[in-house]
Parts: sequence; C-alpha cells; structure tokens
Amino acid sequence: MKDVQGLSSNPQAGFTLIEVLIAVAIFTLGILSVNAMQIASIKGNSSASDLTEIATDATDQVELILGENYDDIAASVTGDVTVNVSPDDPFEGLMTITVSVQRQVRGGTKTVTMTYVKADSV
Repeated sequence: MKDVQGLSSNPQAGFTLIEVLIAVAIFTLGILSVNAMQIASIKGNSSASDLTEIATDATDQVELILGENYDDIAASVTGDVTVNVSPDDPFEGLMTITVSVQRQVRGGTKTVTMTYVKADSV
C-alpha cells in the first residue's frame, strides 16, 4: 500500500544486511588494493633515490678526474669507487675512463658505471 506521497509504507524497504556487508567487502578490497599500490610506489621511489645518489657520486668522481691533466690520470680504487683507465683507447691521444660505484643498499648491491673519453690537449 502507498501513502499520499507515493512512497511505500512497507517497513521492509531499504538495504538488507547482506547488501551492506557485500558493499563493505567490495570497499575493503578497493582500499587494500590502493594500499598495495602505495607500498609499491614507495619502494620504487626509494630505489630510484638510491640510484640517483650513487649516480651523483659517480658523476662527481668523473668531473674530478676530467679536471686533471691527461698524464696524471691513473687507475684507482677508493672505498666504493673504482676507476679504470685505458690510455690510447680508442685512438692515440684519447683515454677511456670508466668509473664504477658499487654500494650495499637495503640488503642489495647497486652499481652505477660511467664511461668517458678524455682527449690529450697538446
């Protein structure tokens, strides 16, 4: 039976308990999925930050080496930085310099290697 405003006077109108439970379950799954994505995003950003820091250290080392005289550059190992020098490679008067920085970060090893060529300015 309907009242004057056209609404049902049935006291059973509305959502059932099962409908509400299903809606809460679906909402919970959605929130858990967003939480998992957030955790993966934080881990990815942390890893990228570590690599950026290591790459910056490698670049700093390369800039110091490139500022030295051609004849004064030598291979070396200092802490986590390894410098390899190949004189007259690929051509005479050129030197290939490889800088490798290796670090232990969060239980894993991350390595950044940069290779540059320096000319002997005669």
